[in-house]
Amino acid sequence: MAAATVYISESNGAGEVVTDNISNINFGSVDQPNIVAANHPIIQGEYSYSKFLRFKVASLGTSTTIKDLRMWKSAGVLVSGESFGFNAKAPAPTISDGQYTANLPAYAAPDQLFYDPLNAVAFPVADPGGSTIGIAGNRANTLVAPGYGDYFKIQLHTDPSTPVGPVNTKTFTLQYDET
Repeated sequence: MAAATVYISESNGAGEVVTDNISNINFGSVDQPNIVAANHPIIQGEYSYSKFLRFKVASLGTSTTIKDLRMWKSAGVLVSGESFGFNAKAPAPTISDGQYTANLPAYAAPDQLFYDPLNAVAFPVADPGGSTIGIAGNRANTLVAPGYGDYFKIQLHTDPSTPVGPVNTKTFTLQYDET
């Protein structure tokens, strides 16, 4: 069986420029993909530019479906005052399942405004055991042809207690099921 080809894509700018197969999800003080964080530091007590990301299935290979898109922080310790705002679409457009909020907005130019805690939830720090990212508005849907999953939005938050200088490296695990 030939595996599917799946990438993470990032959208940036007021006119939405999509970069497929990004090399990193570094956070910084600019709205661009593949950031070198040292060149674009986040000021202590402020927020990174938000990231609008999507899974992209470039090829199904010999698979017939891609489903259960999920992402979590699998390694790396958060330092004092550091957290992530995270949002991914839930099964229904107006209710929360208590773990992932349903009100992810459509793409908008990323900014450094605090990602409202009423719209963001804590970023998963262990395998959530099921889909956290929707496909066509529902986490139970599947991709049956090349295309994109729903947007998910992530932002790094710092506060005055966050140490000055580079923070610890974090590892995000991106997983999906293919049949």
